[in-house]
Amino acid sequence: MLVLPVYWWHAPALLKGWIDRVFQYGWAYGDEGGGPVRGEAIAALDVHLVGLAQADAGVYGRHGYADSLRVGIEHGIFECCGGRVSSSRLVHWADGDAGRAADEAAAAVVAEVGRARAAT
Repeated sequence: MLVLPVYWWHAPALLKGWIDRVFQYGWAYGDEGGGPVRGEAIAALDVHLVGLAQADAGVYGRHGYADSLRVGIEHGIFECCGGRVSSSRLVHWADGDAGRAADEAAAAVVAEVGRARAAT
């Protein structure tokens, strides 16, 4: 599960830099080296994303930011590496008292994953 603040309609630069350095061909994706993990680390995961936005849903909808975020993070990072994005949520106004919404969204993802694993 990746819980991230949304800065300027994307992951923060520090997180994006970390992803760029860690999600490398031959480890995160690709078939170089073979084996059960090498080159398949992301494909072996069910990815759950919770984005913490500092604006309301209307702003994201009007300007297409939610779609842009999904394309950039879900497809551009995880699906490109062969991962399965099992769930993706965007929590709006996720600071201050509204920070409880972020906690609740993360708890909902954890519960959802637990139910899915118990069913298999």
